[in-house]
Amino acid sequence: MSDLEARVKKILDDATSSDGPVGCTFAAIDRSGKILVNVASGYEELGNQSRPAKPDSLYCLYSCTKAIATIAVMQLVEQGKISLDDHVGDKVPQVAAATLADGSKPNKPITLGHLLTHTAGFGYTFFEPEIKRWSENAGVDEFSGTLEGITSPLIAQPGEDWNYGVNIDWAGIYLEKVTGMTLGAYCKKHVFEPLGADDIEFGLVPQNKDRLVAMHQRGEDGTMTVRKHLEFTYKSSFDSAGAGCIGSIESYLKCVSILMNDGVGANGTRILKAETVQQMLQDHLGDVRTFSGADPMERRIPAATPELTHPIEMMPGVKKGWGLSFQILHDDLPHGRKAGSVWWAGLCNNYWQVDPTSGIATMILSQSFPFNDPKVIVPWITAEAEVYNSLQG
Repeated sequence: MSDLEARVKKILDDATSSDGPVGCTFAAIDRSGKILVNVASGYEELGNQSRPAKPDSLYCLYSCTKAIATIAVMQLVEQGKISLDDHVGDKVPQVAAATLADGSKPNKPITLGHLLTHTAGFGYTFFEPEIKRWSENAGVDEFSGTLEGITSPLIAQPGEDWNYGVNIDWAGIYLEKVTGMTLGAYCKKHVFEPLGADDIEFGLVPQNKDRLVAMHQRGEDGTMTVRKHLEFTYKSSFDSAGAGCIGSIESYLKCVSILMNDGVGANGTRILKAETVQQMLQDHLGDVRTFSGADPMERRIPAATPELTHPIEMMPGVKKGWGLSFQILHDDLPHGRKAGSVWWAGLCNNYWQVDPTSGIATMILSQSFPFNDPKVIVPWITAEAEVYNSLQG
């Protein structure tokens, strides 16, 4: 074990042996594809010492999926098969039929660009009280694994505000309509297999059932218990572009690391053109800021379902923007991450970042609710700081 591995292992062990996650995996990769560190700590299931957490443990990735699905969509954009200006409702009837909560039609068509930037007007029930009330009254379950479950009213006019929600799920459905393939089959052929990311799938395939890390719930008193995975983990009628991937940390980093290598994977395979990657890394919220007179990146995201998430303030005190599926940092962070870095997360306390300037990507995976748990975020940032320190000699 290298000095870096030992230092990171201690950080994780300190977390899992106290009141942190039951188990977790942390990894970092450089621009060349070299794995700088990949270590795990704790257990895949509370109270089951026969299941230690491993570097190749399989985790539900939830919203970490969004970056992968967007990479797939942008392949079609750069090939000229689709455009960010496309009216998605032309091929996806649920998007064409979307209305605001009062039943009124939106004042403009929803475009693919709106979906990829979360400016279409769709939200999530667990963040937005208005949508949660609607779903409860309508008997619609966002986690049912059905298109009906993600068919909800708009909470803003398209292009006029940023609201985090099921937007990218509909972008994935649009990809399926255009290609005639399921999103999972498309990503396997055009993203996963070319990159050698052989331990990531959409949905839980039978051979991986026993490898999936158990889901946990942190109670109000801070204690952990085992709970069921969200329903769509076990059965889903569609491949969720917003939350559907299950995979290992190394396979995931192989996918997003193309963002710091001009679209080329660690094995030399080109997945996107360099100019497409630059388009993804640009801040796309200029029009929204102009229209609203405010910066949605500074807005607190509420917790409509406290069981699943804490309220969120995204990187307070740091200038931020929004690219195609992820947040962009416009400032350096004190522990080493540079301006221009992009990051995002998954609902069960998974967090990743890619730093194109430094040529570093990191990730921590765990499986617990509620989201935005400092007992996972702090070990991630602390371990990441060790990675940056190691590069400075």
